[in-house]
Amino acid sequence: MRDTFARELKQQEDQLSNFRKFAHEHILESRHPNSIPNASLSMESFLESTDTEPGRSGSESGGEFTDRSTEDDPPNHRASNERGRDLRDYGSSAKTIPWDGTSPKSPPPPDTKRRLGWLLLISLLAIVAGIGTVYYALDTLNPSSLRLVTQPANAQIYLDGRLIHDSGTPIELRNIEPGEHWLVVSAPDYHREKRQLNLVRGEQLRLRIKLRSQLAKTRLVVDTRPGGATVFLDGEKIDESPLRVPEIEPGEHSLRIEKDGYMPWAGRITLLKGMENQVPVIRLAPAEVSITFIPEPLASQIFLINSNGEKQALGQGAQNQPKFSNLGTTRVRAEAPGFLPLERVVPQLYDLRHTEFLSLSAKPSAPSQSRRGSPATRRPPPAKPPEEPIAPADFEREDIPPAVAIGTGTASNKGTLKLLAVPPARVYVNGKDLGWTPLLKHSLPAGKHAVLLVREEDPAYRKSFTIDVNPGETTFRRFVNE
Repeated sequence: MRDTFARELKQQEDQLSNFRKFAHEHILESRHPNSIPNASLSMESFLESTDTEPGRSGSESGGEFTDRSTEDDPPNHRASNERGRDLRDYGSSAKTIPWDGTSPKSPPPPDTKRRLGWLLLISLLAIVAGIGTVYYALDTLNPSSLRLVTQPANAQIYLDGRLIHDSGTPIELRNIEPGEHWLVVSAPDYHREKRQLNLVRGEQLRLRIKLRSQLAKTRLVVDTRPGGATVFLDGEKIDESPLRVPEIEPGEHSLRIEKDGYMPWAGRITLLKGMENQVPVIRLAPAEVSITFIPEPLASQIFLINSNGEKQALGQGAQNQPKFSNLGTTRVRAEAPGFLPLERVVPQLYDLRHTEFLSLSAKPSAPSQSRRGSPATRRPPPAKPPEEPIAPADFEREDIPPAVAIGTGTASNKGTLKLLAVPPARVYVNGKDLGWTPLLKHSLPAGKHAVLLVREEDPAYRKSFTIDVNPGETTFRRFVNE
């Protein structure tokens, strides 16, 4: 009986402790001091009171302590009957908790915020799934593509280990999945080229692959005057001149050279297989030059005529054009009374400064008419004795050392003389009349030569000097009468 009562009291103590916790958490009034006693019923205090209180040992009948509840009542029902009983009857020191007979309030409904959080999470997952579906559809509808050019053109092309092309290029490969791929290009007698590609959705990748030959190397050497020009081979920029291409495909190629301020040069070259091919030095013509036109006679009118036939008057006498377009197609024309007009094309020039002499020829005189209208018989002029060539002794040769022979070079050891005079004059070399200046590329034996310039027209002058002609070279001399 003692054990049964102790068990029921323990159950009441647990229920009271749970109620106190619930009240402190959910009932505002229970948080005030002394609203609910902090002390609780304890089995030990109750047993102490029953054992130590005088005159109360066992039960009131003097026998044993009997259970006041019937044996037919369940333990829970017996425990509920004991709730209203004053515990002070047992003589315990535990405090009594007043009870109004009502059960504690039911727990609150589930948290609404937690439900909203789960709903929001489910919605986000649905949106992410929808976006992923859209991107997958876009990847399927917008694949990548590849445009490939190879050298040599006939090559085998592998994509991710699979042969996809075995003929000429350029080619365009479509419907390739975006992402990383491996591309391999091979051809007979060439080294294989392997590259990793990263294709972007909806975009086209352009590639130009040049394979290295396994045969003997073919080389190319290019030089220009002036240097520093940009060299293009088969439309592809190589480098600036002078340059040496260590390895190149033999055969025919297109060569183009460009430099700021100069006319472009273009041509085709043929490279021999397994050899070093050196192109002769390429001279570039300036885009603009400073040119001076000097007519003879000086009273001549000078005109320029372009490729469209438009005529531009420059004026009378010597004319200078500081920015003459060096196209090689412009014509110059000189006219003077009593002289035949002179017209010729100004060639493309390679010097930044140039002087162009325009010597006009006199018109032939008209034959006289007889009274009957027939041309009169003209008597030939009396024969003149042949003019003796001016000997070198007639030159003003103060500057020529007497011990130096003049023109001692042999025919196999010759040079070239280029001579200009302003204003133009007749030129004599070693006593031989070579005509009017300019004198261009006149071959002379190597050595010293005596030169005489004679002009009898206004402004008349006479000038003599010597020149040194070196073998295999061009000697240039320019004289201006001041």
